[in-house]
Amino acid sequence: MGAVLVQDDDDDFPAIYLVEYMFEKLDGSKIFHGRMMQRGCQTVLGNTANEREIFLTNECMDFQLEEVMQTIHVDIRSMPWGHQHRKENAVADKIDRARAEERKKKGLPTEYYCKSLYWPERGAFFALSYGSIGLGSGSCHACKLKEADGDREKKKSDLGPQDVPLISDHVFFCEYLYDPSKGSIKQLPSHIKLRYSTGRLNDDSTSRKKKGKCKEGEIDSESAKMKEASEGNRLSTLDIFAGCGGLSEGLEQSGVSFAKWAIEYEEAAGDAFKLNHPGSLVFVNNCNVILRAIMQKCGDADDCISTAEAAELAASLDQTEVDNLPLPGQVDFINGGPPCQGFSGMNRFNQSTWSKVQCEMILAFLSFAEYYRPKFFLLENVRNFVSFNQGQTFRLTLASLLEMGYQVRFGILEAGAYGVPQSRKRAFIWAASPEELLPEWPEPMHVFAAPELKISLSKSLQYSAARSTTRGAPFRSLTVRDTIGDLPPVSNGASNTSLEYQGEPISWFQKKIRGSMDWLIDHISKEMNELNLIRCQRIPKRPGADWRDLPDEKVKLSTGQVADLIPWCLPNTAKRHNQWKGLFGRLDWEGNFPTSITDPQPMGKVGMCFHPEQDRIVTVRECARSQGFPDSYKFSGTVLHKHRQIGNAVPPPLAYALGRKLKEAIESKSLSS
Repeated sequence: MGAVLVQDDDDDFPAIYLVEYMFEKLDGSKIFHGRMMQRGCQTVLGNTANEREIFLTNECMDFQLEEVMQTIHVDIRSMPWGHQHRKENAVADKIDRARAEERKKKGLPTEYYCKSLYWPERGAFFALSYGSIGLGSGSCHACKLKEADGDREKKKSDLGPQDVPLISDHVFFCEYLYDPSKGSIKQLPSHIKLRYSTGRLNDDSTSRKKKGKCKEGEIDSESAKMKEASEGNRLSTLDIFAGCGGLSEGLEQSGVSFAKWAIEYEEAAGDAFKLNHPGSLVFVNNCNVILRAIMQKCGDADDCISTAEAAELAASLDQTEVDNLPLPGQVDFINGGPPCQGFSGMNRFNQSTWSKVQCEMILAFLSFAEYYRPKFFLLENVRNFVSFNQGQTFRLTLASLLEMGYQVRFGILEAGAYGVPQSRKRAFIWAASPEELLPEWPEPMHVFAAPELKISLSKSLQYSAARSTTRGAPFRSLTVRDTIGDLPPVSNGASNTSLEYQGEPISWFQKKIRGSMDWLIDHISKEMNELNLIRCQRIPKRPGADWRDLPDEKVKLSTGQVADLIPWCLPNTAKRHNQWKGLFGRLDWEGNFPTSITDPQPMGKVGMCFHPEQDRIVTVRECARSQGFPDSYKFSGTVLHKHRQIGNAVPPPLAYALGRKLKEAIESKSLSS
C-alpha cells in the first residue's frame, strides 16, 4: 500500500500518511490526499507496541508532493481468524519477526505493517475496512466521516439551547397519530399513554411505507430479521474468576449470554455460582490448572508454560471434570475480572516483559482468549487497573489482544450511573473478533457524580467512555432509602436467614429487586464485640456521623475492663489521614452507599458501615442490594464468605447495561448481513 513520510515539526518522528489519491490543481501544483498513520508508541499502547506496527487514523489532509521526504513500505495485513488458525498464524508471525530482525541487522529500511484503525476519540482499535482505503478514486472514507459528523452537529445546533422549551414530534416525544389506512394525521387520543422504551430503537421506515393491512402470509423481512436476531441462541460463555456470578447474572438478564462454564478458585463462591446458575458447569479450581488440563485434553500441552504444580494438578483432575471442559470452537464469549496473581501462561506472551508487571492472573486470562479465540472477550477490573504500574499492565493487555487480531475498546464506567446505589468505578476492556462489531458503551441512565473516569492516551489527550451526568440523565441517583428502606429491623449479629418482609416496597428499586420473593433471605449481620457495639450505640443517628462524634470518655465492659470510647489510635493520626473520615460512620438515608467491600467493619478501609437508624453493621442482604443483586440471589458459606462474595462481584445492573450493548452489536451485524 502506498505510504509516505512527511516532516512534522511538532513531532519527534516524520509523519506517516497513507496516500488515498493524487490530483493536480489548475495552477499545476501536484497534490496528494493522505490519511495519517500513527506509530504504536504514539498511541495509548506507548512502549508496549511493536515498533513495526502502525495504525490508520481518521485524520486526513492535502499535501504538496514536494513535502514528501520518501516513500515507505506498509503491508496492510489481514490474518485468517479463528482458533483453528492459531498455530499457523503463530508460525507466520515468528517467520515475519525473524525476517524483520535480519533486515534490521543489515541496516535495511523498516517494513511496516498495519491491521487496525486507531480511533482515540472513541477509545478503540477497529478492524480495517479494506474496501475503503487506498483506492485512488478521489474518495476518502475519513472525509466522509467528517462530513457526517458535521451534519450531526448541524442538526444539534438546529435544536437551540437546552434551557429553551421546544415541542417537536420527531425529536422528543410523539404528539400525533398517523392512520395509514386513511392517510390522516390527528391529535393523539388521551387514552393512549406514553411510556419510555427500555430497548433499542428500530428503524421503522420500511413498515411506514406500507399502507393498510398486510396480506395473509406476508412477512416483513426487517421484522423477521430483528426477531431472529433477538431470539437467536445466546452466546455460549465461559466466566473466569466467576466469583458468585454478578457479571454472569447481569449479562444473562440482558439476554445476550448463557454462562455455560465457570471457573472459580474459592469453594464458597463457586457454590454460590452453582446455586444461582444451575445449568452451568462450575470448575472450582485455579484457572491455570484448568487451562493446562484443557490444552492437555486437546493435545496442545507443549504450547503451555506452567509450573510443575499446575501440571500435576491438571493431570489429577477427575475424568468427568475433564470431559466437561469446553473445547476450542465451543466458546463464543469469555468474560471475567482477574486478580493480579498466578503462575502460568501461554508461549505467545513475552515472559520477561510480563514479569515486570507481576500480573500473572491477567496473563492467564489472556491465554484463554489466545487459545479459544472467542467472538467476544470482556475484562473487568478496578479503576486503578489503567494506572497501576504506571499503566504498563493496561497497555500490555491492549497490545496482547491486538496482537491476537482482536478489535479492542477500553473505558472506565461508574456503576452508580447505571442503577446501582453506590459509587463503584470499574475499568473494562472489550475485544471483538474482526468479523464482529465492537459493542458501544452504554449511556448513563442515572445522575451520579463520577470524577476520575478519564484515561490518559498521551501527554495531551484523554478519553472518557461515558458522558458526564452533571447536566442531567433520565433518572436521579438511587439512595440508601430507595435501596433498603423497606427491610425489617434486625439487631447486632442477626442470624435468622429467612424473614418476612413486613411491608410493601416503597420504591421502584425495591419492587424490582424483590421480584416474586415472598420471604427475605440473608438479612443477617456480622456480630460486633461489646466495645464496638457500645461505640455504635453512641454514634448519633444523623447523616455524616462517625467516630468524631463519640464523647471523650471511658466505658466499663461486662468483663470489668475499662476502655476508651474513642479508639486510641484515631485522634493521634487523624491529621495524616483526612481525620479518618467515615470510620464508625452511619449511612445517610438520602445519600449513596460507599464502594462495597469484602469485609464491612467500622475500622476497615470503608468504615461507613452502620445502618442509618439501627445499631449494627449492614446486613448481607443490604450489601447485596447495594450491588444490585436481586433478593432471590443466594450466597454461600459463613457471613464473612457471603460479604466477600458480594464485595468482589460486578454489580449485575452494570453488567446488564454492558450486555444490552453487546446484544445491540450482534443484532446490528445480523441485520446488516
